[in-house]
Amino acid sequence: MESVNEFTKIMENLSNNKLLEVLKARNTFQENAKIAAISESIKRNLIIDENDLNEKYPIIVDEDNLDEKLNEQGFLKFKAKIQNILLVLIFNFIWVFIVVKIKNRGRELSILDFWYPILFAISIYACYKNYSNLFAKILIWVTAFTLIMTVLSIILTYKFL
Repeated sequence: MESVNEFTKIMENLSNNKLLEVLKARNTFQENAKIAAISESIKRNLIIDENDLNEKYPIIVDEDNLDEKLNEQGFLKFKAKIQNILLVLIFNFIWVFIVVKIKNRGRELSILDFWYPILFAISIYACYKNYSNLFAKILIWVTAFTLIMTVLSIILTYKFL
C-alpha cells in the first residue's frame, strides 16, 4: 500500500487541471491519495480548506450507478429476500413459543428460550445495515436451515404427542 508521502510526490507533479480532476473524483481514490491531493491543492491556493473543497466540488452520487453497484454487490438480491427471511424468523419465534409451552406445561417463558430467533434477528438487522455479501449468503443458508429444522421439529413434536 502506498503511503501519503508517495502520493504527495505524485500530486506535486500533476498540473493544476489534473489535480482538480483528482479532487472532483476524490471518492474514487484511496484515502492517502485524497489527503495528498487536498494538501497539494491547499499549497497551490486552488482551495482554502476541505470546506471550500466540498463547496466548490461536491461529491455527486449517480443514483443509477449506485443501484448498479448495489446490484453487483448482491445487496438488492438480499433486500428482495428479506421478506422471506423475516417470515421464517416470525415462524421460528411462534414455534419456539409453542414448543416451550408444550414441553414445559405452561411454565413462564424467559428470554433465554428465544436465544436462537433473537440472535437470528440481530444478525439480519446487522447484515441489512452493514451489508456484507458473505454475511448475506450465510444468513440465507441459515434461513434455509432454520426453516427445515423448524418444519422437522413440528413434524416430530406432533408425531410424539
